[in-house]
Amino acid sequence: MYKTKYADIQPDKDEFHLPRHILKVDLYSAFLDSLKNTILGEELVPSYSTFARVWKLDFPNLIIPKNTRLGSCDICANLSNQSLTLSAENRVTWSKKKREHLQFVRDERNENTKRINFAFAYPNLITLLGIDRMNAIRMPWQVPFPKS
Repeated sequence: MYKTKYADIQPDKDEFHLPRHILKVDLYSAFLDSLKNTILGEELVPSYSTFARVWKLDFPNLIIPKNTRLGSCDICANLSNQSLTLSAENRVTWSKKKREHLQFVRDERNENTKRINFAFAYPNLITLLGIDRMNAIRMPWQVPFPKS
């Protein structure tokens, strides 16, 4: 499900990149939550190591990249920068902020997927336009700033 909803297809490789700040532990937690909604939810609860092994063997082209080819939102960039200077006390608060932001991003992507599916289902009634604004500093034709 995460591959179809959240992964970005790479044009030059047979790879699917999940959002950069997702953790495998968070995916495992979401996987367990989705199992609860099935018939075997109570009986079938694989361990994290089994989840990681199956991912590695059956989904080798599903990757969480260390760096993304696309831009990241300002909140993700700030969280990434904050993670470099965390103390033990701040790590819990930072983890909570990160988890909440990732949940917001997942919810937003779910809503977008619903809109896309609705537009595919009713092409004569619905026109969907998706626009993403890039930060001006990252425009490819802008002259880079000097280091000093």
